[in-house]
Amino acid sequence: MPTSIHLADARILLWLNYPVAAHPALFKFALLLTDKLGDAATLATIAWLWFWREGRLAGGGAPMTRAESRARVIIFAAAGMAAYVTARLIAFAVDADRPFATFLPVHGIPGAFEGLRTYGSFPSDHAALLGALPVALMYWNKRAAWIWAGFSLLLAIARVSVGFHYPSDMVAGAAIGAVFTAAAMWLFDHVSLIRRLVLWIARLFERPPVNYLLYALGALAVAEFLMHFRHVLWLLFEMKSLVR
Repeated sequence: MPTSIHLADARILLWLNYPVAAHPALFKFALLLTDKLGDAATLATIAWLWFWREGRLAGGGAPMTRAESRARVIIFAAAGMAAYVTARLIAFAVDADRPFATFLPVHGIPGAFEGLRTYGSFPSDHAALLGALPVALMYWNKRAAWIWAGFSLLLAIARVSVGFHYPSDMVAGAAIGAVFTAAAMWLFDHVSLIRRLVLWIARLFERPPVNYLLYALGALAVAEFLMHFRHVLWLLFEMKSLVR
């Protein structure tokens, strides 16, 4: 990374970190915001899209059926997970130290940085999800997309302020999430085979008994999301080691 960008990264990071770390209660809230509250808001938004009311206007002005809404949720989930895993794999390959593990005087509270030292800083896999959702929401409701864009920015700032990432980590991760999601939505709109296949899968969620299995798999996917795809990433690296 060029020295000028690294210096700007460090200055912004410390400028955000000092006032937050000076107040332990604020630091704890930033941790809560960037972790559990962010996850809860994401799941609530996806639930809203999953139970989309028939006939409600989508972002482009045309009514969207619940089946199409669910198909787009499936496309978004696949793109978001792919972006998250890609960002994590790049982070493992680059293996950049997180800000609190460098010479920078990053402040925090006891225990805030435990369990994070083994994960690379660049790019941020959390930011991949934050960049994916606003792009996806443009297909449903542009106002909701802009609200989520603002919320994503707040979550990104919080993650920098607690010393987990540099600003460039968040920008790169968000770009990965946005590109993956935009590409997935484009494929859904322009490749008829993909559209038909995903719509068929979406309609299976309304047909018992197969829908029970699909909802069970959905619950498993939610659990993996809450654990930030820990088992998926573990499986990928196990497969990589077997190939070697």
